[in-house]
Amino acid sequence: MTRDTVVDLMKAAKDLATRNQVSTEEAEQRLAACFQCPAWTGSRCRECGCFMKTKVTLKNSKCPLNRWPELIAHPTINDTGHSESDE
Repeated sequence: MTRDTVVDLMKAAKDLATRNQVSTEEAEQRLAACFQCPAWTGSRCRECGCFMKTKVTLKNSKCPLNRWPELIAHPTINDTGHSESDE
């Protein structure tokens, strides 16, 4: 297992534990992208090995082939500790 895989699994575990999920609409759009992908097996991704019906719902999950569009703007934290949307 690569370091990136371990980091991704830790993020997924945290998202599952805290129920940090994307909207139903975004999850459906992510899964639709999976359906069109040659790595799709019908339930899992050949590239990452994940069960996609769960992975697509997790906010911090990413497609290893970059097939998912970023649909939600995530605010970034600046040097003052505030998000840019707070200013």
